Amino acid sequence: MNNKHLLPLSIFSVISWASFILVIIFLEPCSVYSNVEGLFCHAPSSLGQILFYLSIFFALTCTYTSIGYFSRIWSQKVEVYSNYFNISLRQGILLALTTIGILVFLSLDILKWWTTLLLLITVILIEFNFLSREI
Repeated sequence: MNNKHLLPLSIFSVISWASFILVIIFLEPCSVYSNVEGLFCHAPSSLGQILFYLSIFFALTCTYTSIGYFSRIWSQKVEVYSNYFNISLRQGILLALTTIGILVFLSLDILKWWTTLLLLITVILIEFNFLSREI
């Protein structure tokens, strides 16, 4: 098995999750207050929010890519691993963007079931587009 991508991915994953935790602890991207309707972001820090979304994007991309890569290796017993990482990285980025989109919708208080469904359908169509080009 060729693991040339796993060491950099692991190192970047640890750095990404550490930066996410540091952003949460030190920058406080959002002051949350409670009202009758729920929790809302009050007086958000723009730098804090940008760093929050960037750090969670990279951390989730690394995590989703690792999960996808290892699940492909585990489920498919074929000894060809070269293309697994590229597919897992693409799908990891799409899943991370979906998660970020849901978090943005939630912070703007416009997250509804149908907006989530539209976001998921959009990501699925993008993935189908990539899959159709590979055939």
